[in-house]
Amino acid sequence: MIIGIVSLKGGAGKSTTAINMAVAYATKGYKVTIIDTDANGTCIHWSGLRPENMPNVMCVALQTTEALRKNIKALYDGCDIAIIDGTPAIDEKTSTIIMLSTLFIVPVLPSPPDVWATKIFIEKYEQVKALKEDIKGYFLVNRVDERKMLAKQIDEVLNDFGLPVLKARLHDYTAYENTLLNGLGVLEGSNLKAKNDVIQLTKEINKILSL
Repeated sequence: MIIGIVSLKGGAGKSTTAINMAVAYATKGYKVTIIDTDANGTCIHWSGLRPENMPNVMCVALQTTEALRKNIKALYDGCDIAIIDGTPAIDEKTSTIIMLSTLFIVPVLPSPPDVWATKIFIEKYEQVKALKEDIKGYFLVNRVDERKMLAKQIDEVLNDFGLPVLKARLHDYTAYENTLLNGLGVLEGSNLKAKNDVIQLTKEINKILSL
């Protein structure tokens, strides 16, 4: 299974999502590889901080489209789940990630700039879909503060874009940042609400992919 995490806008939480999903599957005994395609190398840096006594999550950097295409099969053959952390752009690399993925996820913050950027993303997605009809893609609402009005309305807004919205949400908890700083995922921390976020997310993805 290859899961792509992509979006148009920086700061949407692609790396945080990729890392926490990888940790969730690793703790269940899956062999997991994160493929970091972003020049910022967030996942690579996190991997260097990860304690050796925690479940192993392999992390490799493939920052060009050509490198991704040439190496994805070998990397995927060596693991159960490959998670591709995309770049904050709609370009050839992002299109390639969508094409390669069994499932792709688009983290979206409940903010007007993110919603506006999503409209542009959907245009690119439609172009890729013309080449691969059986693409499975979902929006993931990220960094949610339930007290804010748009957080309550975001599902309705995103549904108009023609891509389904995951029921699971990741909330705006400092636990996500704190655990990353220590090479961990929130499932390995103490915040029960953040843990539940990731548990619900992986359960929903498992159901979609019949895992």
